Amino acid sequence: MPMPTKPKLLEQVRQRIRTNHDSIRTEEAYVQWVKHFVLFLQRYGEDLVCVRYRIPHNRTVRIRVDYTETELRKLVRNPGDKWDAQERVWELQYGEIKQLGLTQRIVKNE
Repeated sequence: MPMPTKPKLLEQVRQRIRTNHDSIRTEEAYVQWVKHFVLFLQRYGEDLVCVRYRIPHNRTVRIRVDYTETELRKLVRNPGDKWDAQERVWELQYGEIKQLGLTQRIVKNE
């Protein structure tokens, strides 16, 4: 006795929409969207794996450097870099922070 096969993707979409009692036009729209998305993945699939959020290199970000880390403070103290005494953080260009390997010290804006 053959094993029952799992319905194909588009059939699964149709069944789910019908279970939700959505209109036939909604079903048609979703099926078309899924078809185009599958084609998009076939065309660009491997290239999409590496897409992630990137910070522009010229954007100013804030990092925290402790007062006792004197060597590190000397590295980040350059012309154009600012020390925010109230927040106790350095404001530098992201490219500079990345070059120094200090991305893990970036302070998120609250």
